[in-house]
Amino acid sequence: MWFASGADLILLTGLMLVAAKLSVGNSNQTWLAWGSLVCYVLAGGVYAISLLLVRQFTGTDRAGLAWVLVVAIAMRLIGLSFPVLAESDCYRYMFDGAVTANGLNPYQYSPRQVIEGTTDNEPLETLAAQAGPVVMSRISHPHLRTIYPPLAQGLFAAAYYLSPFNPGAWAGVLLCLDLLTALILVGLLRSAGLSLLWLCAYLWNPLLVIETYFHLHMDIALGVCLAGFIWALWRGRSILAGLVLAGGVGLKLWPMVLAPLLLGRFITNWRKCLLAAVAAGTTTAIIMLAFLPAFGQISDSGMTAYASNWLANSFAFDGIERLCRIFVTGDASQTVARFISIGLIMAFSIFQARRASQAGVTELARSAIAVICVMLVLGPTVYPWYFLPLAALGGIAPWPIVGLCALLLPVTHLPRDLPGRWFIIACVHIPIWLALAKHTLNRLKIRRSPKGIL
Repeated sequence: MWFASGADLILLTGLMLVAAKLSVGNSNQTWLAWGSLVCYVLAGGVYAISLLLVRQFTGTDRAGLAWVLVVAIAMRLIGLSFPVLAESDCYRYMFDGAVTANGLNPYQYSPRQVIEGTTDNEPLETLAAQAGPVVMSRISHPHLRTIYPPLAQGLFAAAYYLSPFNPGAWAGVLLCLDLLTALILVGLLRSAGLSLLWLCAYLWNPLLVIETYFHLHMDIALGVCLAGFIWALWRGRSILAGLVLAGGVGLKLWPMVLAPLLLGRFITNWRKCLLAAVAAGTTTAIIMLAFLPAFGQISDSGMTAYASNWLANSFAFDGIERLCRIFVTGDASQTVARFISIGLIMAFSIFQARRASQAGVTELARSAIAVICVMLVLGPTVYPWYFLPLAALGGIAPWPIVGLCALLLPVTHLPRDLPGRWFIIACVHIPIWLALAKHTLNRLKIRRSPKGIL
């Protein structure tokens, strides 16, 4: 059955991408878009079943490992063959990369200012002309300055150096990051004496393949950092763990929620704990210093706008905000709700980190998965590609919740004006919350048991 699952994934991925390709720009053929989404969800279901099967494997056989690689390569070749750039994020990546690669400040001006020629910056306007209307007209939220931190800008610049304003160059960068993550997982699984067949939890994830190679989202880059972070924690490399975690913050800010796991791992050794804190804190401070210009007025700062009022596919956050409206009026209720969400996320992260010093590599990965899942489903903005880093951690701990996310999150691609969409979004969130609740209750039972060892 496990071998059949791989074949099904190849078939469903191909059907999904063909249907999606044909549906782009063809509003009269909505059945194609729906068919694409159905194939996407079915692929997630097949993957979830594969995850349940592979987590039982304790050894590695060559035929099985070869099949893992065959399916993984086939899925990626299919994804690379059908990029349509239906998502607009990639156009922002390409323009940001051009700005950064030419030694200019990507946080100074918005794309709209550059297009309208109000920047009084001739090199920027020259780059916009080189990009052409295809790129510049499709940048999402062009009135806002970029939201992406410095290390992400470095990746965008690398794609520009390979081939300016070429989506294929960016896909090449993503492929390299994908391969690097897989290599880290191979080394980690071999060192820990775990089955290399667990790699399929990462390599076969349809959410990862489709959102990376079809929509060209950058979030796979965090998989490198998270896999390296868990490896460094497990091996007791405190400085490296702190540096890798800070590197994740340099790609997207949210990995800082894993800071309690970093400190909890070394809490019994004050020297290592201090070194980890200094390495992570100092590096993060340097990164944030370079990122400060991204903040500013909500009218033109992408970072400020995102932190203040971005909402998409949220569920639990909506409930918190409604409660806040009882006590706070106006827009302040959303601000208060965001602070409450952050507090709850950090409290859960601290809870997960309490026994990190005694945890094995699989339990460390599972704790990180739980924290990231809570952060994402409790937040105000829930996009399927935000969950891509979980695929890397799933390669270390093939936990069913990773399969659950791959099954449910494609549904968030449904049109926002679809009647009854709120109920569908609730059906996406609630099973994930139930899985997290079960995990938390199990952790509490372990803590209360006489042998409370993680």
